[in-house]
Amino acid sequence: MASISTGIGFSATIISAVTSVGEYFEGKSQLMALSFLTFGSGCGGILIPFLLHFLIEEFGWRGCLLFIGGLMANMTCFFAVCKPLSIGLQQTKANKLKKVDSETKPTEQVFTKSLRSLVTNKVYIAHVVAMCCTLPVINSSLIFIIDFLTTKGFDSKSAILMYLYLQIGSTLCGVVPGLCKKYIPHTSVLIIPACFTIIGSTATALLPHAKTYTQHVVLLVFLGMTLGVSVTTVSVTTVKIVGLQDYSAGLGVLMTMLGISGSISGPVAGFFVDLTGSYTKPFYGMSAGLGLAAGLFVLAAVLKRKSNNIHSDHVSDITVVVGADNPAFSI
Repeated sequence: MASISTGIGFSATIISAVTSVGEYFEGKSQLMALSFLTFGSGCGGILIPFLLHFLIEEFGWRGCLLFIGGLMANMTCFFAVCKPLSIGLQQTKANKLKKVDSETKPTEQVFTKSLRSLVTNKVYIAHVVAMCCTLPVINSSLIFIIDFLTTKGFDSKSAILMYLYLQIGSTLCGVVPGLCKKYIPHTSVLIIPACFTIIGSTATALLPHAKTYTQHVVLLVFLGMTLGVSVTTVSVTTVKIVGLQDYSAGLGVLMTMLGISGSISGPVAGFFVDLTGSYTKPFYGMSAGLGLAAGLFVLAAVLKRKSNNIHSDHVSDITVVVGADNPAFSI
Protein backbone atom coordinates (compact mmCIF):
# COMPACT_ATOMS: atom_id res chain seq x y z
CA MET A 1 0.00 0.00 0.00
CA ALA A 2 2.86 2.38 0.75
CA SER A 3 4.31 1.94 -2.73
CA ILE A 4 0.90 2.51 -4.35
CA SER A 5 0.22 5.70 -2.38
CA THR A 6 3.75 6.94 -3.10
CA GLY A 7 3.34 6.28 -6.82
CA ILE A 8 -0.01 8.08 -6.90
CA GLY A 9 1.46 11.06 -5.06
CA PHE A 10 4.49 11.37 -7.32
CA SER A 11 2.36 10.99 -10.47
CA ALA A 12 -0.03 13.72 -9.32
CA THR A 13 2.91 15.98 -8.46
CA ILE A 14 4.60 15.56 -11.85
CA ILE A 15 1.40 16.14 -13.82
CA SER A 16 0.51 19.18 -11.70
CA ALA A 17 3.98 20.67 -12.14
CA VAL A 18 4.10 20.42 -15.93
CA THR A 19 0.45 21.42 -16.30
CA SER A 20 0.90 24.57 -14.23
CA VAL A 21 3.93 25.56 -16.31
CA GLY A 22 1.85 25.15 -19.47
CA GLU A 23 -0.80 27.39 -17.96
CA TYR A 24 1.40 30.23 -16.75
CA PHE A 25 3.72 30.47 -19.77
CA GLU A 26 3.17 30.65 -23.51
CA GLY A 27 5.26 30.34 -26.66
CA LYS A 28 9.04 30.34 -26.30
CA SER A 29 8.89 31.25 -22.61
CA GLN A 30 6.84 28.10 -21.98
CA LEU A 31 9.52 25.85 -23.43
CA MET A 32 12.23 27.69 -21.51
CA ALA A 33 10.25 27.28 -18.27
CA LEU A 34 9.82 23.57 -18.92
CA SER A 35 13.53 23.31 -19.71
CA PHE A 36 14.45 24.85 -16.36
CA LEU A 37 11.93 22.55 -14.66
CA THR A 38 13.72 19.55 -16.16
CA PHE A 39 17.08 21.07 -15.28
CA GLY A 40 16.01 21.41 -11.66
CA SER A 41 14.74 17.84 -11.47
CA GLY A 42 18.00 16.66 -13.03
CA CYS A 43 20.01 18.50 -10.38
CA GLY A 44 17.88 16.76 -7.77
CA GLY A 45 18.59 13.43 -9.44
CA ILE A 46 22.31 14.10 -9.06
CA LEU A 47 22.23 15.35 -5.46
CA ILE A 48 19.50 13.19 -3.90
CA PRO A 49 21.49 9.89 -3.95
CA PHE A 50 24.27 11.53 -1.92
CA LEU A 51 21.70 13.01 0.46
CA LEU A 52 19.99 9.64 0.88
CA HIS A 53 23.30 7.95 1.62
CA PHE A 54 24.10 10.56 4.29
CA LEU A 55 20.66 10.33 5.90
CA ILE A 56 20.72 6.53 6.01
CA GLU A 57 24.17 6.57 7.60
CA GLU A 58 23.10 9.12 10.22
CA PHE A 59 19.45 8.24 10.98
CA GLY A 60 18.78 4.85 9.39
CA TRP A 61 16.29 4.13 6.63
CA ARG A 62 13.28 5.02 8.79
CA GLY A 63 14.71 8.43 9.65
CA CYS A 64 15.67 8.91 6.00
CA LEU A 65 12.09 8.29 4.85
CA LEU A 66 10.76 10.63 7.53
CA PHE A 67 13.11 13.40 6.40
CA ILE A 68 12.26 12.91 2.71
CA GLY A 69 8.54 12.89 3.53
CA GLY A 70 8.89 16.23 5.32
CA LEU A 71 10.86 17.61 2.40
CA MET A 72 8.17 16.56 -0.06
CA ALA A 73 5.46 18.06 2.17
CA ASN A 74 6.88 21.52 1.45
CA MET A 75 5.53 21.21 -2.09
CA THR A 76 2.04 21.61 -0.66
CA CYS A 77 2.84 25.19 0.37
CA PHE A 78 4.34 26.04 -3.02
CA PHE A 79 1.39 24.63 -4.96
CA ALA A 80 -1.08 26.37 -2.60
CA VAL A 81 0.11 29.84 -3.63
CA CYS A 82 -0.36 29.10 -7.36
CA LYS A 83 -3.65 30.58 -8.54
CA PRO A 84 -5.05 28.76 -11.60
CA LEU A 85 -5.32 31.28 -14.44
CA SER A 86 -7.97 29.22 -16.22
CA ILE A 87 -10.48 30.08 -13.48
CA GLY A 88 -11.19 33.70 -14.30
CA LEU A 89 -12.56 35.88 -11.53
CA GLN A 90 -13.60 39.49 -11.85
CA GLN A 91 -14.90 41.98 -9.35
CA THR A 92 -18.38 43.44 -9.77
CA LYS A 93 -19.45 46.98 -8.90
CA ALA A 94 -20.65 45.70 -5.54
CA ASN A 95 -17.11 44.39 -4.88
CA LYS A 96 -18.32 40.80 -5.10
CA LEU A 97 -16.44 38.14 -7.02
CA LYS A 98 -18.14 36.02 -9.63
CA LYS A 99 -17.03 33.48 -12.15
CA VAL A 100 -16.63 34.71 -15.68
CA ASP A 101 -17.37 31.38 -17.25
CA SER A 102 -20.29 30.27 -15.08
CA GLU A 103 -22.15 28.68 -17.96
CA THR A 104 -19.45 26.20 -18.91
CA LYS A 105 -20.31 22.59 -19.40
CA PRO A 106 -19.84 20.13 -16.54
CA THR A 107 -16.29 18.89 -16.07
CA GLU A 108 -17.22 15.33 -17.03
CA GLN A 109 -18.60 16.43 -20.40
CA VAL A 110 -15.53 18.55 -21.11
CA PHE A 111 -13.19 15.68 -20.25
CA THR A 112 -15.17 13.25 -22.43
CA LYS A 113 -15.04 15.70 -25.32
CA SER A 114 -11.27 16.05 -24.85
CA LEU A 115 -10.81 12.27 -24.92
CA ARG A 116 -12.80 12.00 -28.15
CA SER A 117 -10.67 14.72 -29.68
CA LEU A 118 -7.47 12.95 -28.62
CA VAL A 119 -8.55 9.61 -30.10
CA THR A 120 -9.08 11.18 -33.52
CA ASN A 121 -5.81 13.15 -33.42
CA LYS A 122 -3.29 11.16 -35.49
CA VAL A 123 -0.41 13.47 -34.54
CA TYR A 124 -1.12 12.96 -30.85
CA ILE A 125 -1.34 9.17 -31.21
CA ALA A 126 2.01 9.04 -33.04
CA HIS A 127 3.51 11.28 -30.35
CA VAL A 128 2.24 9.05 -27.52
CA VAL A 129 3.58 5.86 -29.13
CA ALA A 130 6.93 7.57 -29.77
CA MET A 131 7.22 8.66 -26.14
CA CYS A 132 6.28 5.14 -24.98
CA CYS A 133 9.19 3.85 -27.08
CA THR A 134 11.61 6.43 -25.64
CA LEU A 135 11.33 7.07 -21.90
CA PRO A 136 10.42 3.52 -20.77
CA VAL A 137 13.21 2.10 -22.93
CA ILE A 138 15.85 4.42 -21.46
CA ASN A 139 14.56 3.98 -17.91
CA SER A 140 14.62 0.19 -18.27
CA SER A 141 18.27 0.37 -19.32
CA LEU A 142 19.07 2.43 -16.21
CA ILE A 143 17.80 -0.41 -14.02
CA PHE A 144 20.75 -2.65 -14.81
CA ILE A 145 23.29 -0.14 -16.15
CA ILE A 146 25.47 -0.53 -13.01
CA ASP A 147 25.47 -4.33 -13.33
CA PHE A 148 26.23 -3.99 -17.03
CA LEU A 149 29.27 -1.83 -16.31
CA THR A 150 30.54 -4.15 -13.59
CA THR A 151 30.34 -7.13 -15.97
CA LYS A 152 32.63 -5.18 -18.31
CA GLY A 153 35.34 -5.00 -15.66
CA PHE A 154 34.63 -1.69 -13.90
CA ASP A 155 34.50 -1.56 -10.12
CA SER A 156 31.33 -0.35 -8.42
CA LYS A 157 32.79 3.09 -7.66
CA SER A 158 33.69 3.71 -11.32
CA ALA A 159 30.30 2.39 -12.46
CA ILE A 160 28.44 4.76 -10.12
CA LEU A 161 30.60 7.66 -11.31
CA MET A 162 29.76 6.87 -14.95
CA TYR A 163 26.09 6.73 -14.02
CA LEU A 164 26.53 10.19 -12.49
CA TYR A 165 27.93 11.42 -15.82
CA LEU A 166 24.79 10.11 -17.50
CA GLN A 167 22.62 12.10 -15.09
CA ILE A 168 24.73 15.22 -15.67
CA GLY A 169 24.21 14.85 -19.44
CA SER A 170 20.48 14.47 -18.85
CA THR A 171 20.39 17.56 -16.64
CA LEU A 172 22.38 19.83 -18.94
CA CYS A 173 20.48 18.81 -22.07
CA GLY A 174 17.15 19.45 -20.39
CA VAL A 175 17.53 23.09 -21.45
CA VAL A 176 18.42 22.27 -25.08
CA PRO A 177 14.82 22.33 -26.44
CA GLY A 178 14.25 25.77 -24.93
CA LEU A 179 17.48 27.12 -26.39
CA CYS A 180 16.66 25.64 -29.81
CA LYS A 181 13.27 27.36 -29.89
CA LYS A 182 14.79 30.63 -28.67
CA TYR A 183 17.63 30.87 -31.19
CA ILE A 184 16.12 28.72 -33.99
CA PRO A 185 12.44 29.71 -33.71
CA HIS A 186 11.23 27.71 -36.71
CA THR A 187 12.48 24.42 -35.26
CA SER A 188 9.67 21.91 -34.74
CA VAL A 189 9.29 20.68 -31.17
CA LEU A 190 8.78 17.19 -32.63
CA ILE A 191 12.01 17.22 -34.65
CA ILE A 192 14.10 18.00 -31.56
CA PRO A 193 13.32 14.69 -29.76
CA ALA A 194 13.61 12.86 -33.11
CA CYS A 195 17.21 14.01 -33.50
CA PHE A 196 18.17 13.08 -29.97
CA THR A 197 16.45 9.68 -30.04
CA ILE A 198 18.62 8.88 -33.07
CA ILE A 199 21.64 9.82 -30.97
CA GLY A 200 20.36 7.68 -28.10
CA SER A 201 19.66 4.76 -30.42
CA THR A 202 23.21 4.88 -31.76
CA ALA A 203 24.73 5.18 -28.29
CA THR A 204 22.70 2.24 -26.97
CA ALA A 205 23.75 0.01 -29.88
CA LEU A 206 27.43 0.88 -29.39
CA LEU A 207 27.54 0.49 -25.60
CA PRO A 208 28.09 -3.31 -25.61
CA HIS A 209 31.08 -2.80 -27.93
CA ALA A 210 32.74 0.03 -26.00
CA LYS A 211 36.22 -0.83 -24.75
CA THR A 212 37.73 2.08 -22.84
CA TYR A 213 36.51 4.14 -19.91
CA THR A 214 36.25 7.25 -22.09
CA GLN A 215 34.13 5.47 -24.70
CA HIS A 216 31.69 4.32 -22.03
CA VAL A 217 31.44 7.81 -20.54
CA VAL A 218 30.80 9.47 -23.92
CA LEU A 219 28.10 6.96 -24.88
CA LEU A 220 26.40 7.21 -21.49
CA VAL A 221 26.40 11.01 -21.71
CA PHE A 222 24.76 10.75 -25.13
CA LEU A 223 22.12 8.45 -23.67
CA GLY A 224 21.58 10.94 -20.84
CA MET A 225 21.19 13.74 -23.38
CA THR A 226 18.39 11.78 -25.04
CA LEU A 227 16.70 11.27 -21.68
CA GLY A 228 16.91 14.96 -20.73
CA VAL A 229 15.53 16.21 -24.04
CA SER A 230 12.73 13.63 -24.04
CA VAL A 231 11.58 14.53 -20.53
CA THR A 232 11.56 18.25 -21.38
CA THR A 233 9.58 17.84 -24.59
CA VAL A 234 6.88 15.57 -23.08
CA SER A 235 4.67 18.45 -21.97
CA VAL A 236 5.52 21.09 -24.56
CA THR A 237 4.87 18.78 -27.52
CA THR A 238 1.58 17.74 -25.95
CA VAL A 239 0.36 21.31 -25.57
CA LYS A 240 1.49 22.14 -29.12
CA ILE A 241 -0.38 19.15 -30.55
CA VAL A 242 -3.66 19.17 -28.62
CA GLY A 243 -3.88 22.82 -27.52
CA LEU A 244 -4.28 24.31 -24.06
CA GLN A 245 -7.95 23.30 -23.81
CA ASP A 246 -7.20 19.56 -24.07
CA TYR A 247 -3.74 19.81 -22.47
CA SER A 248 -4.62 18.32 -19.08
CA ALA A 249 -6.44 15.35 -20.58
CA GLY A 250 -3.74 14.81 -23.20
CA LEU A 251 -0.94 14.93 -20.65
CA GLY A 252 -2.84 12.65 -18.28
CA VAL A 253 -3.37 10.03 -20.97
CA LEU A 254 0.28 10.28 -22.04
CA MET A 255 1.58 9.92 -18.48
CA THR A 256 -0.73 6.95 -17.91
CA MET A 257 0.56 5.22 -21.05
CA LEU A 258 4.15 5.96 -20.01
CA GLY A 259 3.47 4.41 -16.62
CA ILE A 260 1.97 1.28 -18.15
CA SER A 261 4.73 0.88 -20.74
CA GLY A 262 7.36 1.60 -18.09
CA SER A 263 6.02 -1.15 -15.84
CA ILE A 264 6.21 -3.58 -18.77
CA SER A 265 9.54 -2.59 -20.33
CA GLY A 266 11.64 -3.24 -17.21
CA PRO A 267 10.57 -6.88 -16.68
CA VAL A 268 10.78 -7.54 -20.43
CA ALA A 269 14.35 -6.23 -20.58
CA GLY A 270 15.28 -8.29 -17.52
CA PHE A 271 13.69 -11.38 -19.06
CA PHE A 272 15.80 -11.07 -22.20
CA VAL A 273 18.94 -10.50 -20.13
CA ASP A 274 18.25 -13.75 -18.26
CA LEU A 275 17.27 -15.54 -21.47
CA THR A 276 20.37 -14.57 -23.48
CA GLY A 277 22.80 -14.48 -20.58
CA SER A 278 24.26 -11.17 -21.76
CA TYR A 279 23.34 -7.50 -22.18
CA THR A 280 24.20 -7.26 -25.88
CA LYS A 281 20.89 -8.30 -27.46
CA PRO A 282 18.74 -6.40 -24.94
CA PHE A 283 20.72 -3.25 -25.75
CA TYR A 284 20.14 -3.93 -29.46
CA GLY A 285 16.43 -4.19 -28.74
CA MET A 286 16.47 -0.89 -26.86
CA SER A 287 18.33 0.70 -29.76
CA ALA A 288 15.62 -0.53 -32.14
CA GLY A 289 12.94 0.91 -29.86
CA LEU A 290 14.60 4.33 -29.85
CA GLY A 291 15.00 4.15 -33.64
CA LEU A 292 11.29 3.41 -33.97
CA ALA A 293 10.56 6.37 -31.70
CA ALA A 294 12.65 8.66 -33.90
CA GLY A 295 10.67 7.58 -36.97
CA LEU A 296 7.37 8.18 -35.15
CA PHE A 297 8.49 11.66 -34.06
CA VAL A 298 9.31 12.50 -37.68
CA LEU A 299 5.93 11.10 -38.78
CA ALA A 300 4.16 13.22 -36.17
CA ALA A 301 6.06 16.32 -37.34
CA VAL A 302 5.07 15.66 -40.97
CA LEU A 303 1.41 15.12 -40.02
CA LYS A 304 1.45 18.27 -37.89
CA ARG A 305 2.90 20.37 -40.71
CA LYS A 306 0.35 18.95 -43.14
CA SER A 307 -2.45 19.77 -40.72
CA ASN A 308 -1.16 23.33 -40.29
CA ASN A 309 -1.00 23.81 -44.07
CA ILE A 310 -4.57 22.60 -44.50
CA HIS A 311 -5.71 24.92 -41.72
CA SER A 312 -3.90 27.93 -43.21
CA ASP A 313 -5.37 27.19 -46.65
CA HIS A 314 -8.85 26.99 -45.11
CA VAL A 315 -8.37 30.33 -43.37
CA SER A 316 -7.14 31.89 -46.62
CA ASP A 317 -10.23 30.65 -48.46
CA ILE A 318 -12.49 32.14 -45.80
CA THR A 319 -10.65 35.46 -46.02
CA VAL A 320 -11.05 35.54 -49.79
CA VAL A 321 -14.78 34.79 -49.57
CA VAL A 322 -15.34 37.41 -46.89
CA GLY A 323 -13.36 39.97 -48.87
CA ALA A 324 -15.42 39.30 -51.98
CA ASP A 325 -18.69 39.72 -50.11
CA ASN A 326 -17.65 42.78 -48.18
CA PRO A 327 -15.32 45.33 -49.83
CA ALA A 328 -14.27 46.53 -46.38
CA PHE A 329 -12.34 43.31 -45.91
CA SER A 330 -10.66 43.35 -49.31
CA ILE A 331 -6.90 44.10 -49.52
